[in-house]
Amino acid sequence: MYIFLVGLTMFIMGAVAGYMVSTRAYDMQPWEMYGWSKTSLGYRPIPLGRKLMRNDNIIMALKLNTESFPEEGLEYRIEDDESE
Repeated sequence: MYIFLVGLTMFIMGAVAGYMVSTRAYDMQPWEMYGWSKTSLGYRPIPLGRKLMRNDNIIMALKLNTESFPEEGLEYRIEDDESE
């Protein structure tokens, strides 16, 4: 019984620690919000304080640091089992 309780306690502590680390890593990313602009027909950064409405077209984007990309660049593709 003692081993079960120790194992359960360790599992719960690990799950809580993993949740906290993953949440913090997600929140520390440089997220940006873009909204559809009818005047320029494109997505533009949303200024802080703007009221977001129900039918607004909004994109949440993650800004990537491209300094570590190889000189020849990276190919953007989606791995799909059906395309093989």
